[in-house]
Amino acid sequence: MADPIVFPGTVEWSGENPGISLKDQPDGPFVALASFFRVVLSPHGRGHALVLLQAPESASPPPDRANYCLHDNEALARYLVAEFVSNFGAYRGLAGLQNLSYRKLNRVEASGDPKSTYTETVSADDLEMKGLAIARKHDGRLDLFLFQAASEYYYGEMISDVRKLFASAQTQ
Repeated sequence: MADPIVFPGTVEWSGENPGISLKDQPDGPFVALASFFRVVLSPHGRGHALVLLQAPESASPPPDRANYCLHDNEALARYLVAEFVSNFGAYRGLAGLQNLSYRKLNRVEASGDPKSTYTETVSADDLEMKGLAIARKHDGRLDLFLFQAASEYYYGEMISDVRKLFASAQTQ
């Protein structure tokens, strides 16, 4: 029997943390950032949080570009933002983290098959976010495409572009 591996210290949190960062230009600033947490173990219990910066450079963005932290455990969400998100490279020093609007989640739902197409949906009152992941095997490797955006991007004016992109990713 192999010896167990024991590391000194404590676990800060355990779970999942996918994210996405968007730029208009490769050498420009981030124009939107999202980091989703599904935490199963932490000093603040279990929970989910979505940090969504629609205006990363602004501490006081207009309402249609608000910066949010959607959560079902506010103590956990504030801990994650203060101790982790604010130290992520893309988020470090951003004004958008200063006045996050913390909103209680109504729903967190995972659906689909992680081997092909998987969707994570979170909603807080009138705000709904869907994160889609499409996986495919190609030439012996696994490609994963992750998209996270407000639901109007999937059901509004951009739906035809999104469908074309998903269709091409699935058939390549």
